[in-house]
Amino acid sequence: MFESVISQSQQFMANWGKLWQQQLERLDAASQEAARLQAEAAARTGEVIDELATLGKASLDYANRLSAEWRHAGLEAWRRGAETIAPAATDG
Repeated sequence: MFESVISQSQQFMANWGKLWQQQLERLDAASQEAARLQAEAAARTGEVIDELATLGKASLDYANRLSAEWRHAGLEAWRRGAETIAPAATDG
């Protein structure tokens, strides 16, 4: 009887050890998958940051060109206005 108890205890411990080993293997696999996903997310975030930087630079360039065009158009409007007013001022 005593040998039966020892045998059952040894079986229980062996099964218990297998269960723990399987659980550790699953945890390791989940950890590796999390690391892969984290690396993938970091790479995508880097790509997004690069694209946003490119977009920001393009937007700044466009705003500067648009501002220059508006200044040019404003000066032309003032010149034309002055040309139409100047002859009338000299006629008087």
